[in-house]
Amino acid sequence: MARIFFSYASEDKPKVVEALSEFTKRNHDVLIDYEQIKPGTSIPGGINQMIRCADAAVLFHSEAYNRKPWATEEQDALQFRLVEHPDFHLAVIRLETAELPPLLAHRVWTLPGGIGALADMFAESLRERLTGATTQAESTEVPNWLQVLNDDDLERLARAIELQIHTAPATSTVVFSSKKTGSIRVHLVKPLARGLVDTLAFLIRVLDDVTFLRLHLREQIAHGVGMFEGPYMLQERKRMRQVEDYREELRSTLDVLVERVTLA
Repeated sequence: MARIFFSYASEDKPKVVEALSEFTKRNHDVLIDYEQIKPGTSIPGGINQMIRCADAAVLFHSEAYNRKPWATEEQDALQFRLVEHPDFHLAVIRLETAELPPLLAHRVWTLPGGIGALADMFAESLRERLTGATTQAESTEVPNWLQVLNDDDLERLARAIELQIHTAPATSTVVFSSKKTGSIRVHLVKPLARGLVDTLAFLIRVLDDVTFLRLHLREQIAHGVGMFEGPYMLQERKRMRQVEDYREELRSTLDVLVERVTLA
């Protein structure tokens, strides 16, 4: 059972409550303000605690959400969580056609089935989500795999593809396994463009570099930076956005490089 934090504007509560039922009937533990934060307790403290405890988050985006002064802070908290914990999963539901922040655009949920399909995505097993059973179901295609896989799995998948291509340049499929996905078979486009492979290798290395620099910065902040705290926190936000930018580019590269993904 996943613990899923709901981020939304109070004006959108009726729509969010409708979505809540789709998650609770699948036995997910939804962390939502009016249930988790008791009267008289700190609202910011309660929100931070829910985000820290969550395995994933759903952000309900709208004009009202854009207008809220705390929305940017809550988005930042979710982005920090994503960078700190790559296995964390963030999905965005567009309630209206309000302008999205660039770092959220690639996380908009577009799979057929709407909210119900999104709730199914948080099932413990990818195979269970796709087949409804524990059967092997080999060759079952994983629809919209870029949205289904979290950042951690996508980055490790990218490394597995690069290693396989480096070892066997003529490879056409790569088998990848993780706790969440189980065993999947990644079918690469043919012929492989050298430029795409080089871009993949570059993105993997630059993500490592940016992540290392950010962790070093985090250590400096943790040890106390006194009068320089403001500038250091600005650098922290800059590094965080760099990680997200490169992750988005990695997703785009994988989208072109991979023809389809099936259960193995």
